[in-house]
Amino acid sequence: MMMSEIVREDIFITTKLFHGSMEGLTRQGSTLDLDSMTPVEVTKAIESQFEVILEELGVGYVDCMLLHWPANMDSKSEGNPARRLAAWKVLEDMYQRGWARSIGVSNFNEDHLEELMSTGASILPMVNQIEASVYKQWNQIHDYCQKKGIALMAFSPLGLGNKSLLSDPILIDIAQKLNISASQVALRFLIQKGYAVLPLSSSEERLKSNLDLFSFELTEEDMGRLAELSNLKDEGIGLPSPYDMR
Repeated sequence: MMMSEIVREDIFITTKLFHGSMEGLTRQGSTLDLDSMTPVEVTKAIESQFEVILEELGVGYVDCMLLHWPANMDSKSEGNPARRLAAWKVLEDMYQRGWARSIGVSNFNEDHLEELMSTGASILPMVNQIEASVYKQWNQIHDYCQKKGIALMAFSPLGLGNKSLLSDPILIDIAQKLNISASQVALRFLIQKGYAVLPLSSSEERLKSNLDLFSFELTEEDMGRLAELSNLKDEGIGLPSPYDMR
């Protein structure tokens, strides 16, 4: 019998809970009707989701657990802050137990984060995972997280499908100058802005390229040209704005 050389400590598992329903993004049975739930109901639901995740993964802990969204999509419910806090207190408890080695949030704006801490959170979120690319920059969220010491994680850093940004002439121009790929330019831009990046690819060659981000550096001029793209384009993959949820 062949034994794997990979041990649990070699794998970093990040997952999420606290999902409101969103067509095409969430599967039936995994979402919560958040707007109709009390904080007590949220606590029970998140505790249950956490335990199911550990059971389904077959592990004793996850390396990072995130709250997926601050609320239901585009929700203006006055009960959202209390529901967020209830969910976050479960993550704090699981962190204290060792069931999560780090805890954070996703798609939270700076007001959500500030409110979470002012209404009873004991642990500052360690991570905020948000959509970020040369086309989509949430500068106020970025600056707030950097000031507070909250790690920033960028999802969809290369766009997605027909919203891919890899054919942009400015990226191609910088890539040709440095003899690298356009994807490396796009990812290195985020790295230099302080993000951890999460590119998605099924190609082994592209995966290797996307990991080779530290053998070169973008100049201040290159960074300025790329930063200007978010002012000109401001295009994401179509998800709701973090500012559209109370």
